[in-house]
Amino acid sequence: MVYWGGMTNFDSIDIKLLYAPRTVSDERRVVIDQRENSKFVSTLNRMRLRHIAQVHTHPGKVVDHSQADNELAAFRVPGLLSIVVPSYCQGGMQPITMCGVHRYDKWGFIRLSEKYVQSYFEIFESGDFLLEDHRNGS
Repeated sequence: MVYWGGMTNFDSIDIKLLYAPRTVSDERRVVIDQRENSKFVSTLNRMRLRHIAQVHTHPGKVVDHSQADNELAAFRVPGLLSIVVPSYCQGGMQPITMCGVHRYDKWGFIRLSEKYVQSYFEIFESGDFLLEDHRNGS
C-alpha cells in the first residue's frame, strides 16, 4: 500500500509525496493501524498537500475493488482515487489503463471506465517527489 499526496493545479495533479505506511499483511489483506494513518495526515499537513490516492496490488489480473477493499479503506473522502495494480505490480503500473482506477463518491468506490482513464489520466515520471517509507517500522 502506498498513499499519494499532491497538489491540484487547474486541470492536473502533481504528486509530491509517496508514503508507504507500516502494515500488517498476509496473503489476503493489508491492515494499516490508525497511528500510521495519523502520521500520514500529519505529513500531508506539514507539506501542505492533499491526499490524492491510495495504491495497492492484487494477485492476478483482477483490478476491481474487493469487498474488503471497500470495507477496510481507512480514508473515504469524496474524490479520493484508489488504484489497484494487477499481479502484485510485477509488470509495473503503466499503462495506467491496465490498473483499476476507482474514485470515492457518496456511493462508495466506483471504478472509472478504461476509456475515461485513457482520456484523463497520464503519468509523467519526473522524480520530483519525496518517498517516506515506514514499512519497516521507521
